[in-house]
Amino acid sequence: LEADMSRHVDAYRCEWKTTIEDPQQVARFQHFVNSPTPDPTLGYVRERGQRRPVRVLERIGKAPVTIGAGGSRGEGTGQVGKT
Repeated sequence: LEADMSRHVDAYRCEWKTTIEDPQQVARFQHFVNSPTPDPTLGYVRERGQRRPVRVLERIGKAPVTIGAGGSRGEGTGQVGKT
């Protein structure tokens, strides 16, 4: 078992890492299968030093819904406000 596990660990390769490192493989990924045009509805913002998708309410110009801001143990107020 130890020898089999050692061979397995030594031969392991991350499929995603291998794909991302190969420009030809990356080119296969598109927003839409039949179109090279990017999805215009996707957007990203920086939050806490990281990129995250834009929330629906942010996209339409309204503040996101804050859940769990008013109470403990996830008891939200359901109020709309900035997070």
